[in-house]
Amino acid sequence: MEYFSIQLGTARLYGSRAKGNFTSRSDIDLALLGEIDRHTLSAIALDLDESDLPHAVDVLCLAHLRNRALIDHIERVGVKIYTQ
Repeated sequence: MEYFSIQLGTARLYGSRAKGNFTSRSDIDLALLGEIDRHTLSAIALDLDESDLPHAVDVLCLAHLRNRALIDHIERVGVKIYTQ
């Protein structure tokens, strides 16, 4: 796994795992807020995909989002799992 030097402000778990209605087949939805360029975000996603985690991880950067409904969902149900 590659290590990244990023300025991460907050990481939020969102989606079914944050809401508590997940199943054994649910992925892990992770939203990052910080100074993360698209190349680094893609590399992080690839490392998570190649990891030994038992579930798929869908990772995104809030600063790159344009979908207002998704942003609102993350802000409403997202659970902070990291704050700098």
